[in-house]
Amino acid sequence: MILLAGASLVTRLWSESIKTASVLFGLLFVLSSVLYLVQHHTQTFERYGIIAAKAPVARDFQQDLGLMNKTLSNIDRKVAKLKKETSENPRKELANRGVEWSADSYYEALQNKDTETALLFIEGGQALKYSGMLRALLTSNDEIASAYLAHPVAPIKLSCMTLTRISAEELSSFTRAQKQAVKVGCARYPSVIKKYHENLASAEERYDEANKKYLDLKNGVKTAGSCRKLLMENDAQALIREAEKYYPYSDSNIDDYDRLLIAIQGDPMAGISRNPDIEGLVAEYCKSKTDLTYATPPDDTWIQKYRMLIKYLQ
Repeated sequence: MILLAGASLVTRLWSESIKTASVLFGLLFVLSSVLYLVQHHTQTFERYGIIAAKAPVARDFQQDLGLMNKTLSNIDRKVAKLKKETSENPRKELANRGVEWSADSYYEALQNKDTETALLFIEGGQALKYSGMLRALLTSNDEIASAYLAHPVAPIKLSCMTLTRISAEELSSFTRAQKQAVKVGCARYPSVIKKYHENLASAEERYDEANKKYLDLKNGVKTAGSCRKLLMENDAQALIREAEKYYPYSDSNIDDYDRLLIAIQGDPMAGISRNPDIEGLVAEYCKSKTDLTYATPPDDTWIQKYRMLIKYLQ
């Protein structure tokens, strides 16, 4: 009886343990499944995002975008590399723009003040083959002159001689870079510097002569009547020499000059027929002496140019 009761108790306890174990096992299974799913979806979310992880269409679209971004990144890298290559190879850049690597194209860019194209020619070391190229380079802008200083190329000698074609106003407004570019380009030619000095001396001499003539006219005889009287009192040969400058005569008029000389030494106009040519000669000369429209101040532009260029070359 006692044994039967003990067996019944053990059976009941064992049955309850199995039930408990089954419940616990079931709970553990559910919990582990949930954890697995959460971990799996978390990895998918991290990789694709919540929407793409749940929607295959969105996931495919997202993958396509990723490939596109990768392609664009590759293109950006290639473009950056190309820019670096072109910046280091001006000739290639000019070719890409359809510009021929030649002195003609370079000259055209300078004349058109095409700074971007001209800079590529300068950086590439294109030659200054024509007489006007240095002048065009100097008068383009300060940026081009500065680039030339960084990449100097010797111009032909004639280029330096033609710098006098630049206006005095423009020469006087040259920047420091432009002045230095004159020196870098032309100081290498001593014969050019010597010629500038010779031309300056000649220009100063011509100016002094013209200025003396101008002052003589400006401060000379005030009226045509007093001019005639003065001419008759002075040496006739001087009259003829001066008058010839203002009134054209041919060799056939020499006799008229001789009669005029005789007349002036004695009684004015005595023994001379009223020759309109003689009267015209005297009248024209006197007019030039009294009409200040004939008297204009001399121009010192060339003196200014040579002085500035000589200074820039020092």
